[in-house]
Amino acid sequence: RLSSFGIKGAWPRIGPRRSKAESAVQVRRCPSWNDVVQGIHAHARGFEAPFSVGLYLLEPAHGDGNAVARSYVYVACTHAFSDGYTCFPLINDLAELYEAEL
Repeated sequence: RLSSFGIKGAWPRIGPRRSKAESAVQVRRCPSWNDVVQGIHAHARGFEAPFSVGLYLLEPAHGDGNAVARSYVYVACTHAFSDGYTCFPLINDLAELYEAEL
C-alpha cells in the first residue's frame, strides 16, 4: 500500500490544455518539402502534453499535371499518456488509413 500511495502521488497528472472548441489536429498547408520539415520541427519544440497531432499537407508542384498533394501526419504524446504496447492500436489505425488512401 505504501508503494502504491507513493507511485500515485508521484505520477504526473497532465490534462489537455486546449479548449474543447479547438481541434486537437493542427493542419498546415506547405508549399515545399522544406516547409513540412520546418513545421514538424516547430511542432516538436512546441509540444503541449499530453498529446498532439500535426497534419502537414504538401501541395503539388506547380506546372505538373500529374502531381498529387501529399499528407504527412506527426503524432506526439507523453510517456504517461501512452507507453509500451499501448501505442500499437494508434499505429495500426494509421496504417489502415494509409492503406485505404493508396
